[in-house]
Amino acid sequence: MPKAASSSDRVRPDFIPAEDYASAEFALLEKERLWPRVWQVACRAEQLPNVGDQFIYEICDESILIIRTSEDKFSAFYNACPHRGRQLVTSPRRAKQIVCPFHGWRFTLEGRCNHVPYRENWDGKLDDDEIGLSPVKCDVWGGFIFITLDPDSEPLLDFLGEAAERLDPYQFDKQRLRWAAGVDTDANWKLALEAFNEAYHVQTTHPQLLPFFDDRTEGNAAGRHGYLRRAATAGGLGAPSTILKTPPPDDVRPIVLEYMRQMVFDVRSIFSERDMAAAARIMSELPKEATAQEAVAAAMQFRKEAAIAAGVGWPDITPQQMAENGSVWHIFPNLIVLTGPSASLWYRARPIGKGEDPERCIFEFWALERYAPDYSPEVTPEHYTDWKDFANLPPFLIQDFENIPHMQKGVRSRGFRGARTNPVQEKIITNFHANVRQMVGKE
Repeated sequence: MPKAASSSDRVRPDFIPAEDYASAEFALLEKERLWPRVWQVACRAEQLPNVGDQFIYEICDESILIIRTSEDKFSAFYNACPHRGRQLVTSPRRAKQIVCPFHGWRFTLEGRCNHVPYRENWDGKLDDDEIGLSPVKCDVWGGFIFITLDPDSEPLLDFLGEAAERLDPYQFDKQRLRWAAGVDTDANWKLALEAFNEAYHVQTTHPQLLPFFDDRTEGNAAGRHGYLRRAATAGGLGAPSTILKTPPPDDVRPIVLEYMRQMVFDVRSIFSERDMAAAARIMSELPKEATAQEAVAAAMQFRKEAAIAAGVGWPDITPQQMAENGSVWHIFPNLIVLTGPSASLWYRARPIGKGEDPERCIFEFWALERYAPDYSPEVTPEHYTDWKDFANLPPFLIQDFENIPHMQKGVRSRGFRGARTNPVQEKIITNFHANVRQMVGKE
């Protein structure tokens, strides 16, 4: 029998120890040393549009109450009454104050206790500073509300570092939810994320995409974060994968449009319907002999013109910036984005329940789109206990979810030595694990 990876094994560019994915001990270390110390996304700011709106974010044993306290300010608190510990809020709502359902203690939206029934019974021993809600640090970036349980943490922008610098030009704060969903998943949260932060699997898992673009990529580290961009030798959209060993098409225009159509109508993200209609101009305004680069550039320009004409706007970002900044980002620890100037697709994975089961997670999707400033669709996130019940799950995501439970079963095998990651195309993954292991004291 092959020798399985041991707890003494370390991450290297082509190896990740098996215990990272299947060890209950490792999951407990993450619960104790990772989740309490990182900045992590709680929700979208637009999910709390009005003062008094309240949202609950849960990670392991902790329940965090997020509140919009003014037009441009959010606060976060531990969701526990300082009297007897009863959870204060159990579902999203809007209220002018917070009232404990158990004994009626009341709190302002800023967390100050302003009413205790029969307070005189304490004979003056209740100190206002001790009976307010316990605060949690929160901040906003890219339209997302982040929280951290570490009161001494670095500022959010310092934590994001290069990721924020490279992604800020997309103006994700001006995109809004198009659809959102979550799925309970039989897999470690890291393993589930890794099905979406590399393109090395496209040639086998998503072969239908190979005629549309050259799938060769390069992974890059950006501190704790990582990003994926097209390999220097690879063609872009409209250039078929080299693995097909087929000559370039005589006319790339229909290929560019068909790829966009699949994203718009099957994935319902990455491009908008307006993008699709605008890009169709390449069929009449570009010659059949146009190169893939020319067709993509023209389609981008037509999309930009249509967005501006519709009052939606367009971010101040160039095609060169988009190419250099990459098309996929993994923001440490558990957020992934497929970038786009008019629409983007985001993924988040986190442990289910108390965080002690290494083989269960909640996997969530946020599809964002840029709309006119005065418009936001009404979106109610859906939740499924089985991905097979998600009737609108995009086809290429079905292919990924068919893999995930079998991946989890494989990594727990005694015969699995550890992940042999591609040092070029899967560098995001090894960088990710090295940083997780450093935080939990394994590196």
